[in-house]
Amino acid sequence: MAAGRLHYVKGFDDLLAAFPRIHQQTGARLVILGEGKRRRELEAQVRQLCSTDYVQMPGCIAGVAAWLARCEVFVLSSRREGLPTVLIEALAVGRKIVATRCPSGPEEILESGRWGTLVDVGDVDALANALITAIRAPTLDTAALQQRAAMFSLDHALDAYLALWNKVRA
Repeated sequence: MAAGRLHYVKGFDDLLAAFPRIHQQTGARLVILGEGKRRRELEAQVRQLCSTDYVQMPGCIAGVAAWLARCEVFVLSSRREGLPTVLIEALAVGRKIVATRCPSGPEEILESGRWGTLVDVGDVDALANALITAIRAPTLDTAALQQRAAMFSLDHALDAYLALWNKVRA
């Protein structure tokens, strides 16, 4: 599963280019949640790659967490990010993750690959290989992934700010 606005920066075109090989080797299906100005281009790419039987793009969905809870692997194929909240949400429900090593976010959240697989932006072969490996890998330690996700919670951020404030005041 992937999620985000259908825009060039999200790299869904690379994900779609990788997916026929992934499907051929694993039988996996892809769901991309989101809406945006590139929908027509991405749908055309799906048709061109003959992927309509195993790629779905249902649009913008409320309650992404419910979809994340049912997927096996979450993929973030972005060319750049700010703070990819959906990546943290995928950790919080214990999903296996494959993400691009794009500027801002994935490398920090996944601690350079400790909590998921990182691949270079635009490397379609590496993305395909990483997803095939993740699909075939055993289930992860959900509790550990949830603890990592908690590091990005509001409570954790407030505790860090208060600790800094108390240090400055002292």
